[in-house]
Amino acid sequence: MEQSDSHSPFQDFLSAFFDRLSHLLPMGRDIHELFYGVMSFLEKAIEVRSGLLALIDEGRYLVVEYIYGSDLQGTRGNHLPLYQGRGGESLRHRRPLALHDPSDEPLLGGCSSLGDAPHALFIWAPLFWLGEPLGLLGTHHPHPVWERELLIETMGTVASILAPALAAMILWERPSLDELIRKKLEMVTTKMDPQVERGASLMAEIVALVERGLIKAALQKTNGVQIAAARLLGINRNTLRKKIKELGIKVP
Repeated sequence: MEQSDSHSPFQDFLSAFFDRLSHLLPMGRDIHELFYGVMSFLEKAIEVRSGLLALIDEGRYLVVEYIYGSDLQGTRGNHLPLYQGRGGESLRHRRPLALHDPSDEPLLGGCSSLGDAPHALFIWAPLFWLGEPLGLLGTHHPHPVWERELLIETMGTVASILAPALAAMILWERPSLDELIRKKLEMVTTKMDPQVERGASLMAEIVALVERGLIKAALQKTNGVQIAAARLLGINRNTLRKKIKELGIKVP
């Protein structure tokens, strides 16, 4: 019995997407290039008009960082705490979903025309790598080329294929701790008046700021257990207690 050479539209799409992605990845480690290349492919393949990439920042906020197409330009910089809104629901349940009313979605604030077409879809697809959330891929489908459930499944598959490449680029682009601290200190010192005498207070203020943030992070990581936090920080419990008192850190 001969096997059929026919393929479903979904299989053909995936084959073409893998081929496109294989050409995008050697081009460099630039998230914008990768996102723009993927969206350009989706526009031609399944008539996606516009899209966005919302990534999780260091403060655990979802932030709209990359935009494709004019429909979503007003969303750039929109942000909200992780797991809030329908996008947060998509991340929480680790599955793609379509919005019934895009105007009610906080991350899409500033876009009033997304739901104008009667059958338009906006789909959130969660991005995960090694069990950790990276963010959301959002796509606008004003005239869906496939039936709703297949299109939602397709965008979920696209996100799962895209996530490993995106994770590698995030690690490459985001600065090290040393670089972050250096940049923050440069921002502080550029605002200072060199003619103003500060004495030794600046160093003490900066050291206290760093210590306070580090101790708070350790306490949060260990659910307020001070002996565990001290062990994590590499200091003894008495020293930690002294620092907590000196720095005015509130503990549970």
